Amino acid sequence: ALVHPLGGAADLVQRALQAPAGVAQQTGAILAGLGEFAKGGVLAPPGPFNRRVGPNRRFAMAQAPVQAFKDVKNGLGGSVNDVVLATVAGALYRFLRQRGEPTRGRELRAMVPVSVRTKDERGAAMGNRVSSIFVDLPVGPMGARRRHSLIRERTRHLKDSNQAVGAEFLMNIGTWAPPTIHAMAARLASRARLVNLVVSNVPGPQVPMYIGGARLLAQYPIMPIAEAMGLSAAVTSLAGTMAFGFTADWDTVPDVGRLAGATEESLRELQKAAGTRRAIARRRP
Repeated sequence: ALVHPLGGAADLVQRALQAPAGVAQQTGAILAGLGEFAKGGVLAPPGPFNRRVGPNRRFAMAQAPVQAFKDVKNGLGGSVNDVVLATVAGALYRFLRQRGEPTRGRELRAMVPVSVRTKDERGAAMGNRVSSIFVDLPVGPMGARRRHSLIRERTRHLKDSNQAVGAEFLMNIGTWAPPTIHAMAARLASRARLVNLVVSNVPGPQVPMYIGGARLLAQYPIMPIAEAMGLSAAVTSLAGTMAFGFTADWDTVPDVGRLAGATEESLRELQKAAGTRRAIARRRP
């Protein structure tokens, strides 16, 4: 999509007119957010998925009832998204262990898209405002309750910080920065090891949907992978079913199907920690 060179400036002017008293506050939030990046470390830890990717892809799926995630949330606290991240982190631990890779004390950094709309902007016709936070997922040997607790604490801290605002500023740099700077930033983002993978959770409609008279039972999201990031995980819900879609580089993650199976095992362990016993559907082929 083409971006008008004045689009970013016009958007800033519009926001300034709507809330002139908040301009200085927004600038402070951006600076604080950039500071969060520096404090957390610019580069992600070494990971098995950060390799040059080829032209071919693999795809694997898993699913479970939405209520299973809500049950864990009610038992352990936090949000449904915390449970999703804990499920993926536990699955990555099992996956790496099956591969014979070291896991003790290991973390993988996930880019997690989040909404950065303010309370005043919600409901307004201003389009989506989506940025990202970087969450270090604990993928070492530990109990499910401990893993969930670590993720819950980290996401709570990131939500209270301005990291997402700083990320939005960097992602929108192309709307106002000179082309040379934008090109340099784009090359850095695609080649530097900023994150190990992406984990995206997008809630869908929780009412029955139909296509040609047939009920849609689930929708499995397919998320692209980046130049030096061979794995992405996307999650979406539909009418009570939470569906996982894992997109992987053909050569980097040839065994991505194991990760899908490990996802269900990880959720069962979280259910046990939360004292729930809801059945989980088997993985789709």
